[in-house]
Amino acid sequence: MSRHIGCYFHYTQSIHRKIQTLGLSTVYKDDEEARFICQQLMALALLPLNKVEPAFQALADNHPESLDELFEYFETFWMKTTSIDLWNVFDLKTRTNNNAEGYHNRFSHRIDKRHPSMWHFIRVLQEEEEVHLNQHVQHVRMGKKKVQDGGGLDVRPASVLMNNSCGGGGGGGGGGGYSSRNLIIPLTILKSC
Repeated sequence: MSRHIGCYFHYTQSIHRKIQTLGLSTVYKDDEEARFICQQLMALALLPLNKVEPAFQALADNHPESLDELFEYFETFWMKTTSIDLWNVFDLKTRTNNNAEGYHNRFSHRIDKRHPSMWHFIRVLQEEEEVHLNQHVQHVRMGKKKVQDGGGLDVRPASVLMNNSCGGGGGGGGGGGYSSRNLIIPLTILKSC
């Protein structure tokens, strides 16, 4: 079962934006106690799920009056409207989606067309897969990753498999033992990177 969660970075940015919208930037900058309480609000996402509500209540009971509107917003939006398990990142190895956003941004730039042809898209996918496979090999060589058992399947890059099994030139002219199962494994590896 998968769990849908938000991004810790975007969660904290949202709270920062609300601080600005409410005209609390000066309070945040100049009042050390208020800033510390705002940071504690942001840190609620790092607590175990069952500790979030009691911790919020403790903060709500002891915050400076200057933060009343911020606490009303936080309680209404983050505690009541948005399910806590959507923004709680306790025990998660990856707490932001910055890596996914970076990947999609880079991939979009590599496509470099608003409506690419299928062949252009496949070529960019193959190039991207080669890059990730080379990075994986480098990490294995450097001892950062262990080689995983491929279950006896051919996990060479999809472009190599297609070229070798489709007549050599990648032109798709018959022959060879091209197997969709052998092609899907490298694409799965690419998807998981």
